[in-house]
Amino acid sequence: MQLAEDLYTLHKDEKATRRGKGVSEGKRARRPLLRQASGAATLSSQSEVSAHLCVGEGVTYRIVPEWLGSCTVQEPNDWTLNIEQAGFAAWSRRAWLKRLNTVKRAAFWTAWWCKKYDIPRRYRSTKALDNGKRRGWTTHAALAASKWSSSTHTDPGPNYPLFGKVSFNSLLLYYWARIAAGLKPMEAA
Repeated sequence: MQLAEDLYTLHKDEKATRRGKGVSEGKRARRPLLRQASGAATLSSQSEVSAHLCVGEGVTYRIVPEWLGSCTVQEPNDWTLNIEQAGFAAWSRRAWLKRLNTVKRAAFWTAWWCKKYDIPRRYRSTKALDNGKRRGWTTHAALAASKWSSSTHTDPGPNYPLFGKVSFNSLLLYYWARIAAGLKPMEAA
């Protein structure tokens, strides 16, 4: 139930914040690339890094509103939506799957943004990014290795469950289908 409550609160906060800033409900963000990262998130007013969302096993925090760039991936900050996941790039696939709720939260919000902003539910590798195919989702590592960023990050790591039967991609597609059928954040648990 915690996931549903977190997601509902974020959805309500987002609508109220957008109305307060004079951004219309139908306005699209100009950030066509999604990414996931892992690492210890520092919630500090003195930190020089940020993300739109930080997700962990039992919690989701909105750090930066969607229409603003976060300080996460250097040059692409203005055209990406960023999710920080609690975890480490050195983890094994098994270690990530032991924390599947973290992966589920990242997949849900990626699916939400894909639906909301009409972003393709397609992974973009470094090669695809270098060829100008920026619409879709990617990882910090793929973006860092592309011509678009001078970042040197390697997260979420080579063992992150991007693809497979139980994976970020399969969860993203599952959540996208449920969102397309009318799933609201409060019902996502």
